[in-house]
Amino acid sequence: MSAYRLMLIGATIAAAVSACAQPALHDSFEAPALDARWTVDSSAEASATVDAERQVLVLQTLDNRYNHVETPLPADFGRVQADLLNINDTAASWSPGVILYWDETNWVQVMLSLTYSLRVNWADGGEGGATGNLRPIIAGTWYRVALEMRPDEIGVLFGEPGGEPAQVATVPRVPAWESAPTLIIGKGYMPIGGGNPDFDNNYSRSTRMTRVEVDDVIVGDPAPLARQLGVESGRGALVAQVAPGSPAEKAGLRPGDVILDVNRKPVSGPGEVAEAIEVMVIRGAPAIGIAAAMGMALAAKQAEDKSAAAFQSHMREAHDRLYATRPTAVNLRWALERVQRLMNSMNGASPREIAAALVEEGKKVLAEDIEINRKMGFNGAEYLEDGDVVLTHCNAGALATGGYGTALGVIRAAIEQGKRIEVVADETRPFLQGARLTVWAVSYTHLTLPTKRIV
Repeated sequence: MSAYRLMLIGATIAAAVSACAQPALHDSFEAPALDARWTVDSSAEASATVDAERQVLVLQTLDNRYNHVETPLPADFGRVQADLLNINDTAASWSPGVILYWDETNWVQVMLSLTYSLRVNWADGGEGGATGNLRPIIAGTWYRVALEMRPDEIGVLFGEPGGEPAQVATVPRVPAWESAPTLIIGKGYMPIGGGNPDFDNNYSRSTRMTRVEVDDVIVGDPAPLARQLGVESGRGALVAQVAPGSPAEKAGLRPGDVILDVNRKPVSGPGEVAEAIEVMVIRGAPAIGIAAAMGMALAAKQAEDKSAAAFQSHMREAHDRLYATRPTAVNLRWALERVQRLMNSMNGASPREIAAALVEEGKKVLAEDIEINRKMGFNGAEYLEDGDVVLTHCNAGALATGGYGTALGVIRAAIEQGKRIEVVADETRPFLQGARLTVWAVSYTHLTLPTKRIV
C-alpha cells in the first residue's frame, strides 16, 4: 500500500474519531436567538436573551426570583461545563449556577454566590448536604464550572475561562442519579423536601434588577474544543476610545478619550449609563451622580433635533430611567434635580440650546467633584501623622468619584505632603470593592503604598 494511501486512510480515521469525540452540545450563543434545545423558565418580570454582538446569554431578573434556561440530558452525558459571570446578584440562595436536576428531592447545584462564595448544594432523597466557601467569587469576573459524573461520585471542577478547571469538591453519587437529569443554568432555589419543581421558587419582590451572563455551555468531553475555548472573546470589555464623529464626541468628549464601554459599545445614551450603574460598572456615590448628569446630557444630544414637546418627553423618560437605577442614592437624586433646575430655568430655549447647556453642566459636575475631593483630602490629611496605619472599608478612591477620591483622597493628600502611610484594606463582601478596587488603587497607581488586605 502506498504511503499516500496510508496517509489518506489515517486522515480519514482521525477525522472520524474527532467527529465521534465532539460534545453532544456546545452552545457559544453565536446565533441571534436562543437555541431551540433550551427552554426558558423564568419569573414574570425576568428576561433571558442572547447578546449576539458579545455572544453571551444574558439573564436579568429581580433579587430572589428564579430565571434560568434548561435542557434534558442523556443518562450517559458524562460531564457538563459552563462559563458564568455574576455581575451584581447578591441574592444568596438564589445566586446563579449550574444544576443537575432529577426531581424535587434529587439534584446537585453549584452556585456562584457573592454572599456564600463558591458553594455546592445537593439533595439525595434525604436531608442532602452543602459545602460552602470553596473559592471566593468576585463580581464581574468570568468563571468556568464543570460537573463530572463518576461511578461513585460527582466531581465539581472550577476555574477561570481559558484554562482547565480543577476539582474543588466531590458529591457522593446515589442510585437515583443514574437516570437522565435536566440541566438547569441560571438562578433558582429549591428548598430541601418541598417547593415548586425545577427550582421555580421565589422569595421576595424587590425592586433591584440583577444580571448574570452565560457562555460556552458544553455537554460531554470539552477536549476537542480546547483550542477554541482558550481564545478569549471580547465579552468582558468595559472600556473604549471615543471615535471621531461618534455620539460621544458629539456630546462633548474628545476623540481618543477613554470612556466606559458596556457590552462592547461606547456609552452613548441614558439607557446605557443606567445599565452601567445597575450592574456596578459605575459605582460610588460621587461617580453615580456625575454619570447621571452626563447621562442627561447624552439624552439631550440624542433629541436636540426633535420638537420641543418630543424633546421634553424624551428627557422625562431619560430622567425616570436613570432615577430608577438607585432610588435611594443621594448623589443620583441631587444630580438629576440639578439638571432639572437648569432645564426649568431655560424656558423658551431650543432643544439644541438646552443640550449644549447640559453638556457644560455635566462637565461642571465632574470638575466640582474633583475640586471638592481635593479640598477634603487637604483638610483631612492634617489628621494623619507620618508613619500612620489607616484601615479602609469598601472603596472611596478615584474609581468611585470624579478622579481624586474621598477617603482615599485624604491618604493621597497625605502622601503628596511627604508622609509615609500604610493602608489596611478590608475585603468588603459581597462585591469585594476593598479587595478589587482599593488594593489595586493603593498598590498599583499613584499611591504605591504598603498595603495589607483583611479577608
